[in-house]
Amino acid sequence: MPFARSENGEYLAWDVAHRNPEGELPIYIITSRMGGIRYGANDLYQFVKNCSDSAAVKTMFGPGYDSLPPIFEPLPLAT
Repeated sequence: MPFARSENGEYLAWDVAHRNPEGELPIYIITSRMGGIRYGANDLYQFVKNCSDSAAVKTMFGPGYDSLPPIFEPLPLAT
């Protein structure tokens, strides 16, 4: 079940048929233009952590992607 879309056109989807023992759902990436499906992580926490790991990002999204810095900066409010 898709729950998010990236700026580049990938979708993030939970596998609702396979909850882990903690009740979390595995995450898959549906690549841009529905070109394929890649495994993302065991749960949302691991997915966010993987986004700051260069090797994990390339495995999840492909070789053209770089990891994100491990910081959070909110977008400015539109006035």
